[in-house]
Amino acid sequence: METSWNGLYLAELRWRLGVQFGVVAILPQLAILLIRRPPVASALNACFFAALALALLTAESVLHPSAPIAASGCTIVRVFFLGLLAASSLAAWQLAGLLRPHW
Repeated sequence: METSWNGLYLAELRWRLGVQFGVVAILPQLAILLIRRPPVASALNACFFAALALALLTAESVLHPSAPIAASGCTIVRVFFLGLLAASSLAAWQLAGLLRPHW
């Protein structure tokens, strides 16, 4: 990455997959809006997630380790990550509770 993070390495497969799936993700969401059937929406989202997971699992890593936090020997990094994950999960749960009456 241009000598220690001074630019993007655009040939990095994981970076390209993220951009490609981010752009393509618009299509199933538009289909979900047009169809308006929860079982079909769930199936489309599950298929999209499965395709993304398969693509990321089979993609090779050029510059980054596949699991940098797990590969880190520092306990503080792992604990901080788990704390962020817990706080984000709690915030998502609260947001879902606030939005549920509007659906």
